[in-house]
Amino acid sequence: MQKVNEIFGFLYPKQLTTLDSKTLRQKATTLANLYRDDLEKDELSVEIESFYVASDNLAGNESKKSKLNSITLDFLNYLYTTGLHENYSNLTTALRIYLTVPVSVALNERSFSKLKIIENYLRNLTEQHRLSNLAVIYVEHEKASKISYDDVKKTFAAKKRRIKPK
Repeated sequence: MQKVNEIFGFLYPKQLTTLDSKTLRQKATTLANLYRDDLEKDELSVEIESFYVASDNLAGNESKKSKLNSITLDFLNYLYTTGLHENYSNLTTALRIYLTVPVSVALNERSFSKLKIIENYLRNLTEQHRLSNLAVIYVEHEKASKISYDDVKKTFAAKKRRIKPK
């Protein structure tokens, strides 16, 4: 989400009206370079600068200004209902891309997928307690990979000693 916000965050209506034109131009160029097939770099920058200037003229009109303080979907709907989408076609396309970028939850899905594999394979061989511990180890594999097995063996051996040390 942070990456998506870094790329598209300037399209949030309030950001379009509060960021300076140089920053908007840079962010528009970066976005257009990422989506070359959908957006034209120079035109997107011009449209955003034009919108930036036009938004200053809305200062007196509170109903239109409130649309600039709304969420991105409302802002896109505003552009369509007022017919401004024709004047700001690249801005409209960028907003549509922003609103349809999928947010990935693949890591969570992978964890559940692996849990199912572990569960199916070990269901008859293990108890629920051990199965839960294996799942935790898989989900926390970064921490588990840093564990020293020699230290674990020594700790386990020390706890399981049958002969008391002299």
